[in-house]
Order: sequence, then C-alpha cells, then structure tokens
Amino acid sequence: MAEMSNELDSRGLRKLFETTSIGELPIKPCPILRPDQTAGEAAIAMREHNRGGVLICDQGRVVGIFTERDWLRLLDQGTDCSTPLAQVMTASPGTLTTQNAVADAVAMMDRGRYRRVAVLDADGAPKGLIDVKTIVHFIVEHIPEAVYTQASHAQMTAKEPEGA
Repeated sequence: MAEMSNELDSRGLRKLFETTSIGELPIKPCPILRPDQTAGEAAIAMREHNRGGVLICDQGRVVGIFTERDWLRLLDQGTDCSTPLAQVMTASPGTLTTQNAVADAVAMMDRGRYRRVAVLDADGAPKGLIDVKTIVHFIVEHIPEAVYTQASHAQMTAKEPEGA
C-alpha cells in the first residue's frame, strides 16, 4: 500500500485515496439473498454474519441492497417482516469494482450518504461490501499519529465557564 508522511495533510490523504484501489482493502463478504426472500430473512442473515447489510442478487448480478437502516425503517413503519426484499430493498444500487480507487468509494458514500457500498469483481460478480469503518481503519493504518494523538472530546470540553 502507498506510504504517507506522519503529517496529516489533505493533499497526501487525497493522493493516498486516489492511488489505492478498493481491492487493496479488506472487502467484507456479506450474505447474498434473492429478491423473493423476506426482510426478516435479511435481518437474520445480517445478525448471523455480523454484517450491516446484504446484497440482493438475481442470476449472479446485484439487483439491490438491504441494510440495517432499511430494517429499522421497516420496523418503524410497522411493515410485515415477511415482505419480499424486492419490495423493500434499494433497487439498482450504485456499485464499485475492486479496481476503483478508494477515493471513488469515499465520493459515492458522501454523495449518497451511504455507509456501505457494494463491491463487484472484474466480472461483475458480487465481492462484498466496503463500509465507512473499513475506510477509517485504512486511514488509521496509514497515519496513526494524526489519529491517535488527537485530544478526546472530553479533554477539549471546558469543565467550568470562563470569563466574567
């Protein structure tokens, strides 16, 4: 992976993001379900695999994504857990490939306000999910001094009022 100085600087971070491919990061495999399976089955699969999302595939191609946010929204709306994923998934989600740069994942997450993005291999088959946590760990791995030497929120918060 690319090397970076100990100094956190936006140009260095941008270069690191642009020169590192998603395939160089640990892509988390995730459960793959069919569109006819239910939201309840997706929730069980997420829990069993300790993942925040599942990919919905039809004939080996990603046709949707269902995440913990979707599950919470369904619970809030009182939707039946036996509802087919085809009715509640995010259809035709944006995807990236392992050849895309990390910068592409960050941009997609920022624009869409996503925490997870589907990653495909070179043939278009589902590889897994890349999430915000993976990218944060990537940053920490390359510039730990900038991350670990920052004062905590508690240390930065005034304990007593100042001034007159």
